[in-house]
Amino acid sequence: MKKFEAIYMLSEIAMRDGIYRYLTIKTGVFGREIGFSQQSTSRKLNELYSQGLIDKVVLIRGLKVKITKKGIDYLMDEIKKMGSIEEKIRRIIIEGSVTSGMGEGTYYMSREGYIRQFMSFFGERPYPGTLNILLDNEMGEIISFLKSNYRYRLNGFREMERTFGDVILHRATLNGHPCFIIFPERGHYENVVEIVSSENLRNKFSLKDGDRVKLEVFPYD
Repeated sequence: MKKFEAIYMLSEIAMRDGIYRYLTIKTGVFGREIGFSQQSTSRKLNELYSQGLIDKVVLIRGLKVKITKKGIDYLMDEIKKMGSIEEKIRRIIIEGSVTSGMGEGTYYMSREGYIRQFMSFFGERPYPGTLNILLDNEMGEIISFLKSNYRYRLNGFREMERTFGDVILHRATLNGHPCFIIFPERGHYENVVEIVSSENLRNKFSLKDGDRVKLEVFPYD
């Protein structure tokens, strides 16, 4: 049995509470639920048993199975690895240097149409200005991902005969302080990102142009 199959089988048993007590199954039904034939399911369960990863008791109709201590340890080792992978997925590091902008973000985030939506999402009023970060060269692929995969979007609107486009946001932190990275649909920057917060981040951290900063962005929070 391949390693990923063992992990998958043990996970399915665990999800059905077959960890500290026996789980009664019929191999045909169990197999259909997890995407295997009855024969394949029986074979895989036998392999788990022969490796000492599960205990099993044969019934007249069906089986009782339970993950052993060895199986639990095996599964926990894999969960730890997956936890490390999850951390890499859930937290993106962006690095660059503070730079002066053209006031584009300030203009956008001072519009009431955006402010109302921002407060509805996050319960706080954004400071009417942005911190601009000139990105390191290798950040391009990350930015492309963030622009096309997001949880929060401020919808565009019309104001005084002008149309404003959508704004994409992601939760982030700068020096541990909560903030948001924004991508205006009609933004003109290619290598600069704008950071929004409830506070003036330049003043809070005494930042000046050229200072190096590291952002942690959380695309799934």
